[in-house]
Amino acid sequence: MASLYPPLDVEVRTPRLTLAGATDERLEQLLPVVRAGVVGPEEAPFDDPMSLYDEGPSREWRWIRGIWAGRARVSPESWRLHFVVLADGEPVGMQDLIGTGFDRLGTVTTFSWLGPERRGRGLGAEMRAAVLQLAAHP
Repeated sequence: MASLYPPLDVEVRTPRLTLAGATDERLEQLLPVVRAGVVGPEEAPFDDPMSLYDEGPSREWRWIRGIWAGRARVSPESWRLHFVVLADGEPVGMQDLIGTGFDRLGTVTTFSWLGPERRGRGLGAEMRAAVLQLAAHP
């Protein structure tokens, strides 16, 4: 059944990954990765979401609220699609596609993260390439 919020129905597949609309159910499945910690104190800071640097449970609460807030701020000129990244059906990270001025400029940016144990295998490059392919063929 289609969602009341159509971006949650979007799915992108690659040979190794599925980027699935970040439904509340998928976000709950990803929560253990967020709870375990995505960034360490020695890592260069992410631009977004800064909540990943918080201590739990504030980290989890700010992370989920940021995604919910992103769903509420959608217009032709500014939007953000949140995808839960699945490898072998298991949630391993997130990939976002962000359109600011998209209606005028047709450009996007991306933001992504993977759980630390999944890094260094080329998954990040694969998921960014997949979401950029989606942007190129709306």
